[in-house]
Amino acid sequence: MGHLKKRGNKKYQIVIELDPDPETGKRNFFYETVNMSKPRARDTMKEIEQKLKKGTYVDTNITLKEHLKDFLKSQRKKLKPRTYNSYKMIIEKHINPKLGQYKLLQLV
Repeated sequence: MGHLKKRGNKKYQIVIELDPDPETGKRNFFYETVNMSKPRARDTMKEIEQKLKKGTYVDTNITLKEHLKDFLKSQRKKLKPRTYNSYKMIIEKHINPKLGQYKLLQLV
């Protein structure tokens, strides 16, 4: 469930609570600041919540390295240990050294 924090004239921060970190149990939050009216910000928050639940939301401001780190973290319990280790090795040795520093938006 999310909520809005007012940050200025027609500026709101969207705050959405995510699932806790599976390893540490710490609470995770998604934050995004938008510059629009409150009704539009509320609609945007609902869209982002739906995309986060479906797993289709992609933050274009993060690098490929950060995105792949989040991917591995989210898939750890779903993958067999050998598959997880293979993915991790491929990402760390082959993908991150060449493409890890690029933002996702640059790779589209």
